[in-house]
Amino acid sequence: MTAIYDAYKPMRNYFRQCALEETWADMWQLSRHISYPKAIQAPVHAGEWPYSLDGEVFQWELPTIAREVLLHAQERGGDKRLNSLAAVQTVIRSLRNTSYEGSSFDSLATMTSSMTAAPCASAVSLAAREHL
Repeated sequence: MTAIYDAYKPMRNYFRQCALEETWADMWQLSRHISYPKAIQAPVHAGEWPYSLDGEVFQWELPTIAREVLLHAQERGGDKRLNSLAAVQTVIRSLRNTSYEGSSFDSLATMTSSMTAAPCASAVSLAAREHL
């Protein structure tokens, strides 16, 4: 469980330093860029070169990122945004690490529960045979 938290923490901490309104606008532009990568540019900090996230960020990751922005971004203050390649890569890396750790945790829990359930099932079938 601590591995999931350790994977999630960088994303949460990054969004705690973000300005809500500006980051929400970046999310909107990011979602449009993911949908139409050739026509719409990714959010860019003034003075930086444009970049493309085509094939690097997937549409199904956007709702999770949007939820995290709403949960953790600062209504006032906040000096960070999702308007640079480094920022988006940090968030995506953390999101995917969290997903990986979560799926590892789920697999371990499923394996553990199936190991404990198997003796119970065989005990039930043994008891049923005794009654025959």
